[in-house]
Amino acid sequence: MKQELLKVISVAKMGIDLAPAKLGPVELFTIIGQADGVQVGAGQDGNSWYKLKGSFEVTRLSDGQVFVAGAAFISPAVDGLLAAKVQESPGVRFAFLIGAKPSKTPIGYEYTVKTLMEEAPSEAFADLRALTAAAVGDTPAALESGKGGKK
Repeated sequence: MKQELLKVISVAKMGIDLAPAKLGPVELFTIIGQADGVQVGAGQDGNSWYKLKGSFEVTRLSDGQVFVAGAAFISPAVDGLLAAKVQESPGVRFAFLIGAKPSKTPIGYEYTVKTLMEEAPSEAFADLRALTAAAVGDTPAALESGKGGKK
């Protein structure tokens, strides 16, 4: 199945039907990515929303369709958690399984989140430094310090 490029990832944009979540727990999608920034706003109800910016890939579990985007609304709980971490240190990598289950809220369901890896800041150039170091026969630390480059 081809990847579909979206401007922003959201449950609505991915065409996910939440009606089954009112009847019992369902797994909706997995999301992996790196959040580099966050935009904060307030909805009409006065609650804050967080739009994560970075690189994201989602797999809709109902059919395996893959979506990619540079911005994402994941779920209120996840967005707030990641927003705080990104504000401390941009470049937070993560992987989650997002589901939903019945609840007594007005909409009849609530999101569930399973962490698939510990969220952690990433060093944007670490992989590239390692490749460069291997190419010139040095260690990444030596290249970073300016004392490398000797073969």
